[in-house]
Amino acid sequence: DLMSDPLRKIWVGLDLVEGNVGPLNFAAWLAGLVSEGAQVTGAHVVEPWSGFGLVPADLDVDWQGLAQARAEAAMSSAGLEGEAHSVQIALDEAPELFLSDAIEQSKADLLVIGRLARRGQDRLVRLGSVARRLLRALPGPLAVVPPDLPAGGVGAGPIVVAIDGKEDSLPAYRWAHGLAHRAQRELLLVHVVPMPEGWGVGVANKEVLAKVVRELEIEGRRKLEAWTRAHGVFGHEAVIAHGNVVSELHEIATDRDAACIVLGSRRLGALGRWFSGSTGTDLAAASVAPVVVVPPEDKE
Repeated sequence: DLMSDPLRKIWVGLDLVEGNVGPLNFAAWLAGLVSEGAQVTGAHVVEPWSGFGLVPADLDVDWQGLAQARAEAAMSSAGLEGEAHSVQIALDEAPELFLSDAIEQSKADLLVIGRLARRGQDRLVRLGSVARRLLRALPGPLAVVPPDLPAGGVGAGPIVVAIDGKEDSLPAYRWAHGLAHRAQRELLLVHVVPMPEGWGVGVANKEVLAKVVRELEIEGRRKLEAWTRAHGVFGHEAVIAHGNVVSELHEIATDRDAACIVLGSRRLGALGRWFSGSTGTDLAAASVAPVVVVPPEDKE
């Protein structure tokens, strides 16, 4: 059975800065796809040196109570109320380690976090250090959501899943297939033939360049078809593109009004640690749609 159900137990890293509602809105959409039994836990991790980001650190304030109240209000505003949903406030110097441990101990299906950059905003730091470290550690499937994704703002189009023709695409496909089934959305397979930046710019013969591009796309289609046959994946629309992988995935997802983009991670092997590839990190930093990065199967 290639289909999994990724939506039963969801954790959300809460940012209590006003307006950063995207992760909660995406989590609420996911939870709404489950008729019963979905559990959403909103977690806000307070770093001791930060003064909680709420009031000056030298004031005598019930930090935990204040954060709890704000987190509960944020959850309520997103429609995440009732016994199935909860809030956890923690004091920790390393939010990513707390969240990673919580995901592993609770056997959560998904961790949803935000990033710094709003949709379409060009800024020097787009992800934030916690998001970047979580993408490297990847304790489980991880969704990175623009902070300004509004309620009802999930795209009306397909679930886009990136297929690179390697084994790390299979867990991503399974996760995306389960989501597409729950959401009653089409699943769009996208294989991008990577090309170096600036490749072909200095080629004077445009016919030669066009021929090379056609051959690359033919080879890309063969690679994707071989992957789908090997894993028994049939019945989905497939798109072959060429160029910068991040740019092409972003453009296709935007054109199709995708609900989200799902892609796998790869093992780099250093000291046995797992890292998401730069594609996942770069896409999560720039995409208008939420990006879900799924770890390899033996990491799960």
